[in-house]
Amino acid sequence: MKKLLLLWLTINVFAIKAQQFTNLVVDSSFEKYDFLPERLYFNKLNIMLPNWFQPTTGTPDYFHEFSLMDEFKLPVFNPFYTKNCSNFQKPKTGNGIAGIIMGNIYDTLRKAKKLNEFLQTKLSQPLIKNHNYFIRFYVNRDHCSSMAVSNLGAYLSKDSIRNYNGRDSLNFTNFKEKIIPQIYNKELMVIEDTMNWTPISGIYKAMGNEHWLTLGRFNDLNFNEIVYDTVNGYDIYFHSPVYYYIEDVSVTEIPSVIYDDTVCKGQLVSVTSTFKGPFKWFKNNVLVSTDSIYTFKAMENTNFILHSFNRKDTFNIIVKTDAYFNLGNDTFICAGSSYKINIPLNHAVFNWQDGSTDSVFEIKRGGEYSLQVNKNNCSYADTIYVEQRYKPSFNYSYVEVCNNDSVLKIFQFDTAYDYWWSKTQDNQNPKTIIQKGCQAVSVISSNQCQLDTQFCVSELCEPVLWVPNAFTPNGLNPLFQCKGINIGSLNVSIYNRWGEKIKELTYLDDSWDGKYKNKDCESEHYLVIIQYTGINSQVVYKKKEMLHLLR
Repeated sequence: MKKLLLLWLTINVFAIKAQQFTNLVVDSSFEKYDFLPERLYFNKLNIMLPNWFQPTTGTPDYFHEFSLMDEFKLPVFNPFYTKNCSNFQKPKTGNGIAGIIMGNIYDTLRKAKKLNEFLQTKLSQPLIKNHNYFIRFYVNRDHCSSMAVSNLGAYLSKDSIRNYNGRDSLNFTNFKEKIIPQIYNKELMVIEDTMNWTPISGIYKAMGNEHWLTLGRFNDLNFNEIVYDTVNGYDIYFHSPVYYYIEDVSVTEIPSVIYDDTVCKGQLVSVTSTFKGPFKWFKNNVLVSTDSIYTFKAMENTNFILHSFNRKDTFNIIVKTDAYFNLGNDTFICAGSSYKINIPLNHAVFNWQDGSTDSVFEIKRGGEYSLQVNKNNCSYADTIYVEQRYKPSFNYSYVEVCNNDSVLKIFQFDTAYDYWWSKTQDNQNPKTIIQKGCQAVSVISSNQCQLDTQFCVSELCEPVLWVPNAFTPNGLNPLFQCKGINIGSLNVSIYNRWGEKIKELTYLDDSWDGKYKNKDCESEHYLVIIQYTGINSQVVYKKKEMLHLLR
């Protein structure tokens, strides 16, 4: 494990040097001071160092070769332990170091596992989103400490984290909120070396705008901390504490592939690299670009390989589909019709162009429609254009065939449209109708609009009857006789002024000669009542006429 760690560190240190990135920690080895430790300032690191702070009520310490107090000179003689214990820690770099104390996890009397001190500094510039940074600091356990711990770490944040509580609080040196350091001693090796400086390091992919770095022992790591008792004894006041010195703190950007690990479907994504070119970007093993920046629209989980100068990097981008939807292609709507768009996304926020917020939207007319959906930090928008079209009209003419062999109508419809007769399952035009009734028909225009209607025939071969209104028995028109076509049955009754039926005709060939009981009827008006039907029809037509008999 140690050999692999050494190899990993060597590779990354080489990458850092090759690119010559700057350490963002302003005072990495505690050399810049306003005051050296003395009686007035020995527990006020905030005042002595312009670039380092104590973020809690705990009081981290500052040691310097030229300290005005012997207890804080280097090599250090730590004043917090028995004076029979001598220490010989020297700085790793320069003339100054910092020190922090931590309580014993086994102490239940004062809950000393929470009594931790921290160091905090503001970086020279905020971290850049998706850029990789190599974080490292060195620690050295005080020779007189009775304990050793494993979970020292570094926490990067956008804002300074501070938590000052009263000295009487059992939590007076720890943060109230749960803080998980991004860089920590992941190997869980107990840091007990009192002679050499032990590095704690790791690579951090920035979330963006992290400006502050906090160092210390964080109690909220997701593993059980290993605590080691080096003496098997307990200091009466500090309840077996452990003391560590801090040196050479660095936050340095390293060459890397810069990308978002997780993106929203449909998002425009740019992937770049701080490595030296030339570049070859492979997406799912297909060469897609040789530019320094590759930009694409994320639609599915994708595997990338970047070949750059003497390097090969493989990485994946996960695509979230939470807010993704599709309104479909541009389409049309026929006048009088409507259709609904349904976006089946649960627990999402919808915003249509008209301000409505439902997942279902009904379109009744042409126009441009847009929707934006927000869900789980993803936002997606789509637009659809709907063309307004009009339905066809329904015009026709017909030819009627009525004789002893055929009773039908032949209809001729507008040839600009297509027709589909649902009852007979055909698309005839002309259309021959051989029986009465209604048939459903779909009239389809070239713009794909469809008129669904029905075509009704109340009568095949409609009857037509002509009834004379006068005749002259002794003149040019000696007979009263009806004429007609398509007549199936006929009944003509003639009445005199007293309501007496004087003649009845039942066929078109029947006629009246103006006589009643073999006597000539007088010249006057007669009432004619007529009933008739068409050929093969049960519809009865009725009419009344006045007939003038002239002599």
